[in-house]
Amino acid sequence: MSNFSERKDIKVVQEASYARQQARAFLHRARMAKIPEQYLRINKNSFENLLCPKYHGGKEGTAKFADYIYNSPNEILKKDFVLIDGGSDNERQMAGFALLFRLILCDRWASSISCASLCRGVETVRPLDEMSREDRVNELKSFDVLFIGEFKRTLFKPGWQAGEILDEILLWRINNSNITIVSSVDPIIKDNKIGNEDSSRKMADLSVVEKTTDKVLRIKVRLTKNGN
Repeated sequence: MSNFSERKDIKVVQEASYARQQARAFLHRARMAKIPEQYLRINKNSFENLLCPKYHGGKEGTAKFADYIYNSPNEILKKDFVLIDGGSDNERQMAGFALLFRLILCDRWASSISCASLCRGVETVRPLDEMSREDRVNELKSFDVLFIGEFKRTLFKPGWQAGEILDEILLWRINNSNITIVSSVDPIIKDNKIGNEDSSRKMADLSVVEKTTDKVLRIKVRLTKNGN
């Protein structure tokens, strides 16, 4: 009996050690994905409280949707896009980073970039930069999961190439089954084109997606009283 107990204790220790190593590895991936520390541990209840009850079907609907996000991430990975709107910039980013981290736990490599940084990065590459524009674009294409934060069409100036490059990135990711999460500053409704020919034709096409489809998951966050 003592040998059996010893073997059992060793197995428990080994499993605990593996779990700690795995947790450290996922946290490392999350930090590599540029997830801010304050958004690393958003649990299911906190995520549910971010959701707009009116859009997601009341208290029962928000609870069911949060269960889906936290219990069925592999189903989400089959989508082309996750579109997030509503609420404040902080709430949209909380939802986006919470989902990004949940998908990293599915053993995926991920990254995040603000729309403003994306525009600057592809328009102002200097000779001394470590990465060329092409390398930057290819890197954004390659991640299993990419979160583009706070998309706003006015960030794209007429005559800039950023809109064309964003479309190139998004279309490549669709064709290669790499999911893209986008939070939108502007509400996503049929009569409000969040994209245009200067920013992104693909984002303009997505303006009409008011509800979840086979390829697009929609998340609408609530606006708290203080906007934080």
